[in-house]
Amino acid sequence: VKRTPEAGFDLTPMIDVLLLLIIFFVLSAQFAQAVRKALPLPTEPGEKASEAGPHTLMIDIDKQGEMSAGGTRMDLDGLKLTLRSQVKQVGGPDKVETIVRADKDASAAHLNKVARALSEAGIRNWKLATSGEATK
Repeated sequence: VKRTPEAGFDLTPMIDVLLLLIIFFVLSAQFAQAVRKALPLPTEPGEKASEAGPHTLMIDIDKQGEMSAGGTRMDLDGLKLTLRSQVKQVGGPDKVETIVRADKDASAAHLNKVARALSEAGIRNWKLATSGEATK
């Protein structure tokens, strides 16, 4: 009686691919965190910048009013263009998750410009990041 060998399934290549994907996503999440520069945020209870998801648009405003989105420095027109492309990319202004990180010593006029740009892009729901350490 001649026995035919049983067919087997080797999981090793699939496990290798899975591990590579995990490494890729962990590293890309770390790079997204590294893009953010240190800003002294207002010390009020609120949205912590570290609670942002992977698809969150992070807008930084420094003390002089210089803006950056996603680690790229830009002027107000560049921010408006970025916001419009973000709205298109995610499928509507209601789906855009935006956190604004403003230096605690920045003028409110700079924050108002960003708020106006968000409104013009149709983004009505955005968050202002704070350090989360409320002073009493």
